[in-house]
Formats: sequence, C-alpha cells, structure tokens
Amino acid sequence: MNVIDITPKVPTAHLDRFLPKAKEVTDIWRPDLAAIRVIWENQQDIRTLLEMETELEAMAVRLKHHHDAYRELRNEALLVAVRREVLISRIPPERGKRRKQIGPSQPIEKTDRQDANDANGTGVRKQLAKAAKNEAKAWAVVKASNESGETLSATALARKVTASSTDEDYDGDEYGTPEEWLEMARTGMGSIELDVASNDRAQQLVKAKRWFCKKHSALDQRWTSKTLWFQPPYSITGAFVEHLELELDAKRAKLCTALVNNQTDATWWHALMRRSSLVLFPEGRIKFLGPDNRPVSGTRQGQSVHLIGGNGNDRKRWRKAFANRGIILEGTW
Repeated sequence: MNVIDITPKVPTAHLDRFLPKAKEVTDIWRPDLAAIRVIWENQQDIRTLLEMETELEAMAVRLKHHHDAYRELRNEALLVAVRREVLISRIPPERGKRRKQIGPSQPIEKTDRQDANDANGTGVRKQLAKAAKNEAKAWAVVKASNESGETLSATALARKVTASSTDEDYDGDEYGTPEEWLEMARTGMGSIELDVASNDRAQQLVKAKRWFCKKHSALDQRWTSKTLWFQPPYSITGAFVEHLELELDAKRAKLCTALVNNQTDATWWHALMRRSSLVLFPEGRIKFLGPDNRPVSGTRQGQSVHLIGGNGNDRKRWRKAFANRGIILEGTW
C-alpha cells in the first residue's frame, strides 16, 4: 500500500479538520465530502468561499496520483467556485465610473470580483458563471462525474450544465472524430487496436478492436497495444497524457496517433511534443461530431495530430496518410 504525503501547500483555515491527524495517509483515503459541504454550502462570504476553493485545490494537488481523491477534491472545488459565482451574480453592478483607489473605500463587490479574477482568470470565471446559472444541475453533473470517474474542468462543467441536448447519453466532453480523420489514422498506423477514450456511438466510426469508456476508467488500465488511438477527454487531457507516458515508458503502448487541441502553453502539450516523431498542424479546424454523429459548428481551437513511436517505415506511411492536410514537422526536439 502506497503512502502519500497530503500536507497542503497553503495554510488551511477552514478545512484542516478533514485532513488526517498524521501528515501521511494511505492511498485508500477518501475525503469526507458530506462533512466538507456542511462547512461551505451555507457560506455567504465570498472571500471565505474563495479561500475554501484554494484549500481544496491544494489538497487535490497533493493527491494528483491518487485518482479517486484527486477527482473528488477537484470537482468539489468547482462546486465551491460555482457557489461563489452565484453570490457574486446577486451583487448589484456598480453605477457610473469605477473608483480608482484600492482600499477600504472601494465597493465590496469590485474587490470580490477582482479577487475571483485573480484566483481563476477571467476566462475560467466566464465558464463558472455559465454553470452558476443552474447551480442545481451543476451539483448533479459533479455527482455523476464522481460516479463515472471524470475530473471536470470549468469548461467541461459549463458545457454539461448548458448542454441543450436531451439525450441522456450526451456529454459535451465527448465530441467524436470525423470518419475521414479516423481513416487517416487507421491507414497511417495500419490499424486501430485500442481506443482509450470512447463510447458506443464513437465506435460506429472508430471500429477499434478494444476500447475504454468512462465505466472502464482508462486511467486505471494498462494500454497494451500495437496501435493506439488517443483523443482524450478535454477536461482531463493532462491526466491522460501523463498515463500515456507511463504506458510508453513501460513499452506496453507501441505506436500511437494522438489528436488534441494545439494548446501550446500547456505542460501536457509540451510533454506530448517531446514524445512525437511527427506532428501535423491541420489547415483549418476539425469539425467534430455531436451526439448524432453529425458535425457541430463552432470549434473553438485548432488541433494538432501526433505520431508517437514507430520506425522509419511507420513514419513514412503516416506522413503519406496525412499528406496535404496541413504542415507536418519531424520530431527533432
């Protein structure tokens, strides 16, 4: 049984009672979410909620290699952030010009909003504000995600809360890949033996010999395969890239085609680049598929397609399969 140090990196003023008395805890430890919620769910002070969110995030970071506790703490921090946004939304907006001074004379709502921006960034806050418009559904989404083994991001939570589809299987984090791109990957690798993040609907097009869905908890599985298709859930791409690296180092995964957002400022994207023997930057954005396997509009970011592993013949075949779809660079880093 592994021993995990979960000492928070920031002082805990509100939730320290929920940490074990010892500084170390076995990897079967799980947070008492019900008790934690008693503390924050009736909290009306915005700054206190911001502090609690920070504490939960710090606890999660210390447990990032223990997926269950990490997921539950991260998702709980999102709920705290949503509650904070609900309270902020109830504050009447300032009228007239903003005051320039920073201090006690500044309206409380300006300070609270600025604190939230500093903590999360304005982009993340916009997503949290979307989720806050239906707090009850946000709670339901987090409960379902904890049960299915999904770690949510603010964007993924907002998409699920605001999803217009009534299809019970619909998940805004599970856009499908167009068939032509799957065919290029299949031709480039010779086959698709394993798809690590999929569902029944996607397999109508992927046609992998084996595949993992949420119920299989791919991050707890071995990805033994000769050819692997890697299009991870947007909300936990980093965790999937980390697991892919483990499988590559263990030589269980041999040849992989990865399709991800070209998020060049992300640590996980650079980790993927360092593993890539070839990388394609498509011309134009890929139109992913919705719950009915039809293209959806409004892809928000460009993509990159990576070949990881293989020999000279594999690279030659892959380059030919993806020719004329964009710029292909060779891994010289």
